[in-house]
Amino acid sequence: MNVIIATFNKTLKEFLREKSVLFWTIVWPIIWVFIDCFVFVSGAPKKVIPYIKGSITISMMTGVGISVVTASISGLFVPY
Repeated sequence: MNVIIATFNKTLKEFLREKSVLFWTIVWPIIWVFIDCFVFVSGAPKKVIPYIKGSITISMMTGVGISVVTASISGLFVPY
């Protein structure tokens, strides 16, 4: 169990150290959530706007979660 915790801590520190990785895995998808909300909501009826915003937000946040998991898992397979 100590090996798993040590590997997790090492990978997390490497992930947090790289500012570009943080931007592309967390900030960039959030920016797209806001852009998509403004683009797709502009011509929609007022009744469906909350549903459109909710579906866009859920799909983008799922993408953020997947990208964070992928970035953290890929760090486990790098030979040192």
